[in-house]
Amino acid sequence: MVFLQKLEAHLGFPLNLKNSFISCCVLLFPGLIPVVEHSGGVIFILLTLAGLIFSLDERKNLEPWEKHIFLGFLIFFLVCLLSLINTQDMDAGMQRVEKLLHFPFAFFAYLFIRSARIDLTRVFIYGLCLGAVILFVSSAYDVFVLNIGRARGAYYSILLGDQAVMVAVLLLATALLFFKKTKQQFISMGFVLLAMLASLLAAGKGGWLFLPVALFFLVAVIVYLKTYRSLFVLGGGLLAVFSIWMLALLLNIGVVKNSTELVVNMITNPAAGEARTLTVRQSLWRHAITIWKVHPIIGTGLGDFFRDNRELVSASDGYSKERFGHAHNIYLNALATTGILGFASLVVGVFIYPVNAMLRSNSYALKQSLSSFVFCSSVLVIVGFAIFGMTEGWLDRNPFVRIYLLFLLVLFSIFAVKQTRQATSVKN
Repeated sequence: MVFLQKLEAHLGFPLNLKNSFISCCVLLFPGLIPVVEHSGGVIFILLTLAGLIFSLDERKNLEPWEKHIFLGFLIFFLVCLLSLINTQDMDAGMQRVEKLLHFPFAFFAYLFIRSARIDLTRVFIYGLCLGAVILFVSSAYDVFVLNIGRARGAYYSILLGDQAVMVAVLLLATALLFFKKTKQQFISMGFVLLAMLASLLAAGKGGWLFLPVALFFLVAVIVYLKTYRSLFVLGGGLLAVFSIWMLALLLNIGVVKNSTELVVNMITNPAAGEARTLTVRQSLWRHAITIWKVHPIIGTGLGDFFRDNRELVSASDGYSKERFGHAHNIYLNALATTGILGFASLVVGVFIYPVNAMLRSNSYALKQSLSSFVFCSSVLVIVGFAIFGMTEGWLDRNPFVRIYLLFLLVLFSIFAVKQTRQATSVKN
């Protein structure tokens, strides 16, 4: 009982049944979804059902910026549905619809999380730390015990690698923007290292594209806020990651050595060996543009990329003989299957507008927003998945979609709670 009281005081809210359930979901999803099959589906469905049953009245308490974000998600979904007019392979089209349904149904999950009116910041950070440990243990088990070459978790290496990078970046933001004590910052950096090791073992090359952008953003925020001491923490973390990478190369750890060589080969000789994956993607991107030119407004139809790509290959009009169900690029895939309307609704509704809506919320000036760990984390999640989408069709993968939405639902709810408390304190 004493421990429970101390835990409640530390977290800042009572651990009743509802709060405990939400906290468990937030604590588990960052590490569990990539390594335990169907865990993301269970968490997302339970939160959605709880919202539909218990929290529909919460919609009356939403601020305009919150409504606008989910309106953007809904518009994106409806535009994708419109493209079904042209769809020939309706089975594949409905499979895509099932994945995109997460966007409108995320509204109900959000209502349930928000209705608790609790600040989940600490729970979220602990979830990131736990996620780093889970991802590292799972990756190490795959590589060193099962000897499968690249860590893949419950699904595939790209998901595990990208999620590890995202967890590492958010933990880095935690160290630089949330914690003030040096001890807490360096403990956070330890978890950053675990997440980065998991990414190395999964050879998540696409996820690594996000790292320089994230570092530039965090350095820019630090300089803008004039919290220069954080730069030393950042420098120490980068030095540690580089040192571990070099040590892994010296110890001849296969997956790290192979990943490094593969990245070098992609730059120097993209058509050779395994590096050919870049050449294949470029061919698929050209195919996507060719398909889009036939139906530029609403696209060839949701789910028809595989069919149209196969026809290009069969007619020898394609740039390669590879057959995939998506373009390995969410933007070009949206352009090909849902046209310019789908492309615009994806870029604006799913990525740009959520950031814009948070910035335009009445209570937050730019400097207040940039000094907010929650706001900066939201930006990093959105930008990160936008970059992931440049080389991977994650909108066609349920676990990816659930991770993206759960990150945003939690961060939006924290942002809303802090904003409400700030407005209340100003009135008083």
